Amino acid sequence: MFPLSVKYSVKLKKKVLDSDVERIMKSIKEDIEEKSGEEIVIEGSTLTYKSRFGGIRMSYNILKTVEKGIFQLNFDGTMYKLTYEFFMYRIFLLAFISSIVFGIITKKALDGLIFFVVLGLFNWLITIIRHRMMFRDMVSDIEDIILERKRNP
Repeated sequence: MFPLSVKYSVKLKKKVLDSDVERIMKSIKEDIEEKSGEEIVIEGSTLTYKSRFGGIRMSYNILKTVEKGIFQLNFDGTMYKLTYEFFMYRIFLLAFISSIVFGIITKKALDGLIFFVVLGLFNWLITIIRHRMMFRDMVSDIEDIILERKRNP
């Protein structure tokens, strides 16, 4: 449910064979592992992952602000469509709690509201932009996999 979850979809421009699906899902898995995703599960043409909030990761880690994500590669009758959905409850929960604490400390509700907007909404926007860029890069990698198959049958 928007804004707590965001979904991106794209129809792949290149023709995907059924034999490509496994290689595509493996490529997505490798990308998520590289970004410190955990509990990665592939079931057919669906990949799910989870992400811990804590742990030894830098604050710029792209998966740190999401709880989980789902990639689905589905055939819609004419071509394959890749869908990516990720869930961001953590951002709003932390921003909400922090803004209440900040409002209590300063004894001004407006300060708490401003803190929520700055912390919560800006981090939400940054997360959406970064995950869109990550998804676009993955689609490019997938199309490269398909082109490689065409060159080396």
